[in-house]
Amino acid sequence: MKKHKITKKKYDSRVYKNWVNSLETWSFDSKYLFDLVRRGKKQATSYLYEENDLFNEYSVLKEGNRKLLLKTTKIEIKKFKDVSEKFALKEGEGDSTLDYWRKAHREFFTKELNGGFNEDIKIVCEEFKVVSKI
Repeated sequence: MKKHKITKKKYDSRVYKNWVNSLETWSFDSKYLFDLVRRGKKQATSYLYEENDLFNEYSVLKEGNRKLLLKTTKIEIKKFKDVSEKFALKEGEGDSTLDYWRKAHREFFTKELNGGFNEDIKIVCEEFKVVSKI
């Protein structure tokens, strides 16, 4: 099966714009993390798993007026304690080590769970690539 690259040049601009506008838009609420994605250092993210999660192949990452079209390349649901050094490196935050990832994400998930954090919580480990700036 031939793979097609989604670019503005390949499609009528109205069709492209309508398609992009129909995609899920999300943000980190952090210029720092957005810039890591834009520069290609951050190629993954993680968030709490919920039973009814739906996963889309494409999404739009937004920070202020800036937007990036992302393509999800891999999704895994893991326990917090089972996240690997390889995934921490793809998250690209801090010094990109697993120790840094665990410390930063333990704090983040503890806030998300109002203090109810434990190492067995399920999280989504999502890898992506930037397709284009919008």
